[in-house]
Amino acid sequence: MKKFLLVFIVLFSFCVSVDAQVKKYISDNVCKFYRYDDCWIESECESCLVFVVINADKDLITICSDEAQEFEIIEMEETTDDESNEVFQFKCEDEDGYFCQLLIRPNNDGTLQLVVEYGEEKYVYNIYDIYEHFEISY
Repeated sequence: MKKFLLVFIVLFSFCVSVDAQVKKYISDNVCKFYRYDDCWIESECESCLVFVVINADKDLITICSDEAQEFEIIEMEETTDDESNEVFQFKCEDEDGYFCQLLIRPNNDGTLQLVVEYGEEKYVYNIYDIYEHFEISY
């Protein structure tokens, strides 16, 4: 009985810590922008199905579309925008060794945006909490 209780406690504590440190999102579109004369210009938007997983325990952000892209979080900063909304900025390194900036910021409609910026180009995803979007309880 003690062995069962010990295993149960270990598994329960693992599940609680994993659930608290992992956020899962879904997106149904992406827009690509490029920089021209210090201005961002939208070049194209397309429908897509993308899953985004933020794993704070592993300092990893994964964007799963046709293929998975992994971004190692090097540094994170929490700031506020002009309207006092929380904005999370991540300095990351992708799996090819390129550095980029990821931002999670609120949209005007209350949803979130994930912005992946590589110097002269950026990708903007409107993301929704996967559990709220599909009304799944966890």
